[in-house]
Amino acid sequence: MSDIRIPQNPGIGGLDELTTTEESFLQNIAALSYQAGDMLYYNGSSIVRLPIGNDNYILAVNGTTPTWEVAPTGSGLVDSVNGQTGTVVLDADDIDDALTTNKFVTSTDITNLGNLDTAAYEPTSSFASALGVDDNYVTDAEKTKLSNLSGTNTGDQTSIVGITGTIAQFNTALSDGDLATGGGTATGTNTGDNATNTQYSGLAASKADVGQTFYIGTTQVAINRASAELTLAGIVLTTPNIGTPSAGTLTNCTGLPIAGLVASTSTAIGVGSVELGHASDTTISRVSAGVVAVEGVTILTETSTNTLTNKTIDASSNTITGTAGYILTGYSPGSSSTTSMAASTTYYVGNKFNYTPSTSANFRRMYFPKAGTIKKIHVTATTGGTQGSSGEDAVVYFRLNNTSDTTIMAGVPFAASQGYFANVTTSIAVVDGDYGEIKIVTPAWTTLPHTPSFYITIYVE
Repeated sequence: MSDIRIPQNPGIGGLDELTTTEESFLQNIAALSYQAGDMLYYNGSSIVRLPIGNDNYILAVNGTTPTWEVAPTGSGLVDSVNGQTGTVVLDADDIDDALTTNKFVTSTDITNLGNLDTAAYEPTSSFASALGVDDNYVTDAEKTKLSNLSGTNTGDQTSIVGITGTIAQFNTALSDGDLATGGGTATGTNTGDNATNTQYSGLAASKADVGQTFYIGTTQVAINRASAELTLAGIVLTTPNIGTPSAGTLTNCTGLPIAGLVASTSTAIGVGSVELGHASDTTISRVSAGVVAVEGVTILTETSTNTLTNKTIDASSNTITGTAGYILTGYSPGSSSTTSMAASTTYYVGNKFNYTPSTSANFRRMYFPKAGTIKKIHVTATTGGTQGSSGEDAVVYFRLNNTSDTTIMAGVPFAASQGYFANVTTSIAVVDGDYGEIKIVTPAWTTLPHTPSFYITIYVE
């Protein structure tokens, strides 16, 4: 449809010709193709078609645009409401509150609740009035007991004065039923005052009978016991003066003062150990039969066969001294052919075979014959003629197994005929078969020292 015109006065009410906008609107619709179930909507500028959706799709809106979406499934769908299906209409009477925390109230309940503070409220049962000061409720059984009381009794009955009744009634009231006497016949075997019991005859009320007992501590003692030793148990003596006992055994006693021990040259004292002069640092203890130790170190005797560990025997004085160690020495003499040591060069010295300093490592080895720790290294250097320049110092190292260096001194002068340098605080572990060399790195000398010789001493513990 490209042109739609409606003539004026077509006989249906006198319609005028369509406007351009109306004509465009109708042309837009006419240009669309349709099928059953399609819908039209305005997208903001023109009329567009929304095709029919698929089965089980629902019409939804995405912003301002209608669209078909898959109908929700799963737990979001409800099969029934309160047991009803189809179109369900519920009111409060359809819901059971038996299993709910919050309960419904009836119209009567609402009326009664509204009347709680008014005269219109009438309780359905009769209750006692509010209690006053010192008022208390009693049970029916307690009312019966109270009705049986008479007289002016104001507390527990502590006296039999004024009590009336028969002997039988009195005996029934007693716990054993055999003690009552007086104006009638008593029950039991007691027929009167205690006149025939000679053991208690004439005994004052404040005195104990000889047949009775008493306790000292936890020991029961008879009053009429014969003379004999008495062993007491459960006695605690606080600051007692027990005199001078003729005999006794102190077991499990503590706090005995040293002053209480009697000096004796024959009586033996058996103790596990002795702390001599101090609470803990000089403990004398037994090692075995005839063997004593101080602080765990066995004391040697003339005939003992103990093995000495880390000890050195001085044959000249026949004494045993501290930790055993040994000394390794080396010597590298100067030579007339060695006119001087070159500047900025590394040299190695060591063994005793009168080898001069070498510029190659691993040729002046000093071998260690026993495992230990290098504690001190001393080196003495001499020159046979010209000394090195003042202020131009070398650096001297100890090199172990041609792998690791330890500095002996970083500023070694060669400006005098003899120099000494050492490291007395080192700690280098060695094992049997290790070897070492002294490594010397010379400076950029202006004047070269002539005919250098080196004397080496290494102390190992």
